[in-house]
Amino acid sequence: MTPDGPASENDDLNQPEEPTHSLEGEEKGPEPSSLERRSIDTRSFYIQSGAVLVATIPSLADVVACLGDWPVIGQSDASSDWTVRGEAVRVEFEPELRGFIEVDIMARPWPDDCGESSSDRRLFRAWGAGMLGPAVYPGALQRAMEQSWRWPDGRVVPAEHQAVLRLRLGYQPLATSAGEQLQRPTTDPVVELEALTRLAQRLLDLPGAICWFNPNGEAVLDQASLLQTTRFSDSRNIPPLDAWCNLRVFSLPDGRTMMDTVGHAQLGLPDLEAWFDGAKTPPADIDQFLRDVSVYLLEHGSVIDDDDLLDGPGPVRWRAELAVASQCGPRRSVLRLTPEVVTEAPSSTDFGRSE
Repeated sequence: MTPDGPASENDDLNQPEEPTHSLEGEEKGPEPSSLERRSIDTRSFYIQSGAVLVATIPSLADVVACLGDWPVIGQSDASSDWTVRGEAVRVEFEPELRGFIEVDIMARPWPDDCGESSSDRRLFRAWGAGMLGPAVYPGALQRAMEQSWRWPDGRVVPAEHQAVLRLRLGYQPLATSAGEQLQRPTTDPVVELEALTRLAQRLLDLPGAICWFNPNGEAVLDQASLLQTTRFSDSRNIPPLDAWCNLRVFSLPDGRTMMDTVGHAQLGLPDLEAWFDGAKTPPADIDQFLRDVSVYLLEHGSVIDDDDLLDGPGPVRWRAELAVASQCGPRRSVLRLTPEVVTEAPSSTDFGRSE
């Protein structure tokens, strides 16, 4: 069997009609046990995803009109199962790898419980198969709104949405002319997420568009905040992590403050936690510290071990602890950082923080 060529504009999008994997009784999401890069859940047909929340349901023609010069390679009617696909358009991404981004219209609000409390088990099965995103947990939108620091109105405004444009990125199988399946080269999650973000910026021009929502990273940003985030990251030549992975703040029972990231699974990395005394160390400094560590891991890979001491904010070093259970949901494995007064000068990692 030879690889299929690009679909014509009227072709079906060649996606399985029903998810094939159920997570009944399982907790969704990968559990990284080290700092080694981990691929997103391979059970999913899609390996990256995002969404645009809208106040009114657009037509597919309106969606296509927003795509500009993105090459359209297919359109499709809605599936008989809304959890799988609404009316959809597919655009080209990394054509040499047969990549695509599919935008479909979910003509209802985001199903934030992922089917856990629904009598319709189709939604639960679809969530388990990655149809809502490859690393999505129940309650993602609620948590994103509760912790919307980059866009303060995001604590309220996203609740006004009535429909969702799902953006889902994937790759068609590669095969030889004899039908032999080929192993796909390793792909770059940063390139994938940047493409999703660029496409979302186009879709935010739609009338009634409210905001970008990354359910895997539990982040919401309106058009202005997303543009500010991408411009800032471009000026620093770093990925726009604020658009993909939220930074959250919590008060712990012992009086300390905890900040964490959520969504690093999209990048093949563990999420980070930092525990600290908020009266002594401003949370804004920890915000910058965690982003610095994130970028460092993206650039250098698995270089932090248990008990390593990292340079960071304050007159302390930050001790690393790998593969610990997260303090706050969603349940996942994290790299925890805690401050430690050091009298000697041990080997440490300097993240080049700007003062």
